[in-house]
Amino acid sequence: MASTRQINLPPLGVTGNLFPWLCWGIWTARNYLIFENRASLPVDITSRSIKNAREWTEAQLSSPTPPLGQSQMNTIPAGMTGMIFCCSDAAWQVTTNRAGCGWIFTDHQDERVAHENCPAT
Repeated sequence: MASTRQINLPPLGVTGNLFPWLCWGIWTARNYLIFENRASLPVDITSRSIKNAREWTEAQLSSPTPPLGQSQMNTIPAGMTGMIFCCSDAAWQVTTNRAGCGWIFTDHQDERVAHENCPAT
């Protein structure tokens, strides 16, 4: 992809590729326009994209990554042993206009507590 070879001009505060953040900004602005009738100016989309990229970069620097092959669920920080985690997903099929979703709750040891699947409606 050509965008991976592009260099951001300073002083954006973003060292990585800004292209995916701009795509995400355009996508969310499109959703606001379609679903909430809220239009966004290109300068606002660009500013929000830069802000989001900067925040993501800063968050990655402060969060240690787990060792290779070890899932995030197995590295629960001290004091979080009583927590329940929820993972969810959903899908929508355009051709049939049907959707489905599901979720699973696990404890701090990655043991399933509960789960649910909602069939396509």
